[in-house]
Amino acid sequence: MNVHNYAEEMVFSTVAEIFNAEEAKAEKRFCTCELCRTDVACFVLNRIPTLYETSSRGLAHRELDYQTKLQRDADLVALVHEGIERVKKTRRIHGAASDEIPEAQAIKGCFFNFPQIVGRLFHSTRFEPLSGIPVRLLSQDGSKMKMTDPRWPNPCLIPKSTPGVFLFWPVPQKTERSGIKMDFELTVAVDSQGFEPLRHYFTLPLTSEEGYLRFVGGERVLTLPDLFLIPM
Repeated sequence: MNVHNYAEEMVFSTVAEIFNAEEAKAEKRFCTCELCRTDVACFVLNRIPTLYETSSRGLAHRELDYQTKLQRDADLVALVHEGIERVKKTRRIHGAASDEIPEAQAIKGCFFNFPQIVGRLFHSTRFEPLSGIPVRLLSQDGSKMKMTDPRWPNPCLIPKSTPGVFLFWPVPQKTERSGIKMDFELTVAVDSQGFEPLRHYFTLPLTSEEGYLRFVGGERVLTLPDLFLIPM
């Protein structure tokens, strides 16, 4: 089944056009890094309806109503600028984490694109979700996996606002071509005072593809089995 959400294409295109134009200016009014582009795109996508198409006929019908198209494009541009202002007001430290934000030239080519990884951590005897516990995602050699950007820290410290839930989104790994199949051996590691060390090993099979994935849908989320910490 080939279903296309045209709304995503419109948003990504409009965001790129506005940000690229700003980036070309001698004095920029707002940050044009990949992280801010992503934030603005997500802001807009959460505020517009989806537009699914299954064929070229859907595209033809959409383009026929010229006045509606003009209004839709104008509304979209306004939403992008609203998103820019919202992101500008959000305090974020780029500094030390700036090397985790890929430049445009670094996201061209073929990649192993990882899904977002979601898990839950519970107390083994009280069966309560835990918070304030650092959870790490490790690669096969035991090193800490790099994340897509600073909003996805590793270790992930489980917050009190969402007890038990930990989240990871590993950065895509570049490869020479698409269609390569590879199994990634990953480990969820938890070492917390008062509990026995926990290691959960799992295999993630991936196929390389064209393009660096910066936005994901529900089909790109891996949910791990519930994990339990045993008190000492």
